[in-house]
Amino acid sequence: MNLVPSRRAGAALVVAAVAGGTIAAGAASAATTLRINTKKQGVDFTKSSARAAAGRVTIVTRVPRGSQFPHAIAIKGNGVDVQGRVVQSGVSRVSANLRAGRYTFYCPVGEHEENGMRGTLRVR
Repeated sequence: MNLVPSRRAGAALVVAAVAGGTIAAGAASAATTLRINTKKQGVDFTKSSARAAAGRVTIVTRVPRGSQFPHAIAIKGNGVDVQGRVVQSGVSRVSANLRAGRYTFYCPVGEHEENGMRGTLRVR
């Protein structure tokens, strides 16, 4: 009887552990990319809420050419506070490793967040 698991058996064990709700050592965590764009006029995102799996979360924001204001994307909450670059047009991107919980995505430029350019990100 062979008591040493083969590579195939080890992979099956990791898949079974992930399917069962726990992640075995060495298994990759989830990665999520969300697209939350800005509107051409004003200080608004196209979404006010989003969901993602726990793990590496990236939010990509496209600021349209001819936008009235520069914008960026940022995430804060649960000890996280990260910001993407400010752009007049083009893409701002931010990434963070997030645990389950509630976060805020927002525009960190001027008083955009205070004027409503923010949303809720729920991570499970």
